[in-house]
Amino acid sequence: MQILELVLYGYNQKVRHLPFKLGQVNIITGRSKSGKSAVGDIIDYCLGGNSCNIADGVVRENVAWYGLLLQFEKERVFVARKNPDKGQQTTTTCYIEVGASLEVPEQCNFSPNTNVSGIEEALTRRIGISENLNTPPEGQSRLPLAANIRHSLYYCFQGQDEIAAKNFLFHHQSEDFITQAIKDTIPYFLGAVSEEALALENERNILKRKLKIEKRKLEENRYLMGGGSERAIALIGEARRVGLIDPAMQIDYQDYQEMYLTLQKAMNWVPNQVQPSNGMDRLTFLQSKFQECQSDYDEIGITIDNAKRFIGESTGYSSEAEHQKVRLESIGLFEQLDFNPGKCPLCSGTLEHPLPSVEMIKASIANLDKSISNVTREQPKLRSFISGLEQEREKKLVQHCLNISD
Repeated sequence: MQILELVLYGYNQKVRHLPFKLGQVNIITGRSKSGKSAVGDIIDYCLGGNSCNIADGVVRENVAWYGLLLQFEKERVFVARKNPDKGQQTTTTCYIEVGASLEVPEQCNFSPNTNVSGIEEALTRRIGISENLNTPPEGQSRLPLAANIRHSLYYCFQGQDEIAAKNFLFHHQSEDFITQAIKDTIPYFLGAVSEEALALENERNILKRKLKIEKRKLEENRYLMGGGSERAIALIGEARRVGLIDPAMQIDYQDYQEMYLTLQKAMNWVPNQVQPSNGMDRLTFLQSKFQECQSDYDEIGITIDNAKRFIGESTGYSSEAEHQKVRLESIGLFEQLDFNPGKCPLCSGTLEHPLPSVEMIKASIANLDKSISNVTREQPKLRSFISGLEQEREKKLVQHCLNISD
């Protein structure tokens, strides 16, 4: 992503353009107090800044909208944000437009179509930031943090006072909580966090949930061992409701031995010993619910297996393609080829079907490289999809268990 043009739309309907040369160093000159120092703050604000840090003066007093035209590999994106009203530091009124050969609008008559979060998400996706999550260690109060375009700007910009600072290296590092955000996100931008990290984190969360369930069961067992007659009375009442114990049967709840024998008989219950009753209707209903739960569980399981199989196949494809690409690049094969595609390279005879040219082969390798990048970028989304299905399956299982216990 590169900045192609900065645009200011004035309240007087005039438009000020500040073009940039792509891939080159751009030096902005001008007389004092003409707004040069505001350029960095305007760019930061248009790229999703929480507040408008443009200093009060000629720019804030005369500009209605700030705009940026961004150049990507195959498209352009125009983003614009409204200048906050006097006395305010921010606004969520934003506009975004995408096109292959897009030019900046000559007038600010466009209607807002997004907010700050929408701009962040659109730009984060286009610069290639895949799904990621930094989870703090146990015992820390801060929330998990996902790196986005706002975090990448810490390593792209430096203000005039930051360049001369001895104790700070990155943009906004001196502000509260920014230092910690840099620590949490810099491993991702340096490539120290693999694409498998999100899948491993999701697996860890599933295991933690299972651990909590097992701990809850352990506490219930301990309660049963020490709860005495209260739990026994509750179990007898539940057995009456489902028809395992005759509702008319008299039980002395002060006699622990009698309650034990009653529950023992309920454990040895067989269908032909109980007459049809409301309890049996309840049991039939629960069996039907159990079958529905089993069907839902199996269906989600099939979807998860298919997604995992697709990840395995795409991983195998990208690994093999990357291996072949690296081998060819390491020997410089495509840089050294120089032949006439219409002649045989062995006998110099004219070929009936010409060979592919060097440019065509290089183009194929470039397309292969892009395909590998696309497969790698989409894998975390599939893992997130699988994690969501596994969580949904666990929730449905717990819900059906609660329905049965009721």
